[in-house]
Amino acid sequence: MKNLLILSTLILSAFVSPGQSLTLNDFLSITLTPATKPDNRLLDYGFVSSGRQYEGDTTVFSYSFRRIVSEPGKLTTITRKSISRYDIAGESSILYKTNLPTEFAQIKEQAKRAGFICYTENDSIVPSNLLYQKEDMTVHAFQTDGDDSMQYAFHIKRKLLPRLKNIRYAEDLLQFTSHEYLAYVFGEKNVKKDVYFFSENELAKCSVLFLNTDRQVVFLWEDGTNNCKLSNLLTGGQQMLKARWSTTTLSGKIPGV
Repeated sequence: MKNLLILSTLILSAFVSPGQSLTLNDFLSITLTPATKPDNRLLDYGFVSSGRQYEGDTTVFSYSFRRIVSEPGKLTTITRKSISRYDIAGESSILYKTNLPTEFAQIKEQAKRAGFICYTENDSIVPSNLLYQKEDMTVHAFQTDGDDSMQYAFHIKRKLLPRLKNIRYAEDLLQFTSHEYLAYVFGEKNVKKDVYFFSENELAKCSVLFLNTDRQVVFLWEDGTNNCKLSNLLTGGQQMLKARWSTTTLSGKIPGV
């Protein structure tokens, strides 16, 4: 059996040509292994280790790929790609950059097919700065200036979220920094999107855990568009929600809505 597994691995590796594009599934699979552990898949795809760097207390393991294609009578093309793996407690994080716009389009399409949610995909103002979310994973797609050409980047994260049995105190909930994280752990039926009213003219997008119960918790989002980046956590059965706001105001409507 062991020999059969080795043979299968060799056969699969043989079909991976250097420079072949990594898929979103490849990256998500790599996030399941520690950044400190070398991944042979990167070598199979033609990447070589560029060593490690330090960003504050974070260790970054870097890999690079470069291919030059020069044919008589044609323009010389240079393909540049890089991968950075971050050793961060509680999170598996990969930054992938490529100078190929086709890969940018392909990986975004792969995210859609895999069921990732993107709230701004149809917003023409930010077509190249998109956040895809699913369960404990996020994919941030954006463009950045490279040394001599545009770079297309993906920041792929897998959050290490606590299990229900390990959540005992309010402080444990601070790890849930998006609506999707909450729904993934607590179940979609127990988490509702809502609006929190500080006043008639000041409001914020929020998610409510265990709405209308004695365990109700309100998560206020700094990024209300994508329902993420926790700005505040409110416990104790808060009543200033759209779902609970009295419609008997002077205007007869919920203020700000």
